[in-house]
Amino acid sequence: MKLNLGSGEDYRLGWVNLDYNEASGPDVVWDMTKLPLPFKDNTFDEIIMIHVLEHFYNPLEIINELWRIGKPGCKITIKVPHWSCHFAYGDLTHKSYFSSRSFSHFNLEKEYYNKEARFSANIKLNCLNARGRFHCQVINALLNPLLNLSFSFTENLLCRIFPIYEIINELTVEKKETIEPLKESPKQNELKS
Repeated sequence: MKLNLGSGEDYRLGWVNLDYNEASGPDVVWDMTKLPLPFKDNTFDEIIMIHVLEHFYNPLEIINELWRIGKPGCKITIKVPHWSCHFAYGDLTHKSYFSSRSFSHFNLEKEYYNKEARFSANIKLNCLNARGRFHCQVINALLNPLLNLSFSFTENLLCRIFPIYEIINELTVEKKETIEPLKESPKQNELKS
């Protein structure tokens, strides 16, 4: 199963489309500020959330919830505006701001703010909004590899001159497998006797 969170006008066939706005015709009408989401643990193989997470005060709680409903190995794509782009701070409905490091904390061995969510993360910066515009696609093809060479250089210097449009976070859900206790070998049983 695939989940499109905050689907709005991006209704996708073959996906479960969830949105708070009933007028956009989602499969599930749900306010994502009300957690937990109306799905069982380990339900989805793929989840997308395209320019939605920045509208919430609680992105950490929502990300933890995505981990809960994603199966082990679930692919999650979250796109958010980069903090340097005027789209990030120019929209009064945006409540959270993101950098390339915002999602890297979930790769740590220890818990991040008492959240059990763990992902392997592939994070990319995208220079321009290229929706259907050939010149923007060309600029992205040329500049995106440069932006992604060093996030520190890009975010500490380069994006102050040339703002970055968005961050693409490709996450893979990691969950600890249930480990069955090892069966004792006959040799270990003999030692106990």
